[in-house]
Amino acid sequence: MHLGILALVLEGYEITDSPVRRGLEAVERFAWQDEGGKRIQACVSPVWDTVLTIIALCDAGLPTTHPNVKTATSWLQSHQLLGPEGDWRAYSPSTPPGGFSFEYYNAWYPDVDDTAAVILAFLKQDPASASSPHVIRAAEWILGMQNGDGGWPAFDIDNDKLYMNEIPSVTWVLCVTPPPRTLPDESLRLLGF
Repeated sequence: MHLGILALVLEGYEITDSPVRRGLEAVERFAWQDEGGKRIQACVSPVWDTVLTIIALCDAGLPTTHPNVKTATSWLQSHQLLGPEGDWRAYSPSTPPGGFSFEYYNAWYPDVDDTAAVILAFLKQDPASASSPHVIRAAEWILGMQNGDGGWPAFDIDNDKLYMNEIPSVTWVLCVTPPPRTLPDESLRLLGF
């Protein structure tokens, strides 16, 4: 987001121009300040956070029928991406939709590790959900995202363009993991579940 603002300024926009001001306001919504200073989070991760919460509550012994666990599970189910959108369709057009994304509303970019983690949370909450439409669609989507080398990507099938990792804003994560190390940890756990 911040690079978009920089691009506008480099193109001649003033800091007081509406597009720059709106961009700065958007960045500010990702900021928080405490005694350690001011920081900006890269994104919000409600799907991922909800998955981790469900798994932690179940592992801590909270009954899987507890209203908080059930509500969180229902919320996740409502965020499964089943529409026609998705850049992944360019390389896997016959794969039915069913993935999950990291963020609130990101229909274009579901990812394999979040989808695998959601399945794990569903199975923790209710092992019988293995045969549910949500789990089946998610598992089919993951299988459809398999690379030609047998591994799985985070986002894009057979994307081995390592130059993507050199993008300056991506200092905390690799955009592309080199084959054959493309099976996300969550997918590996799912296969062993």
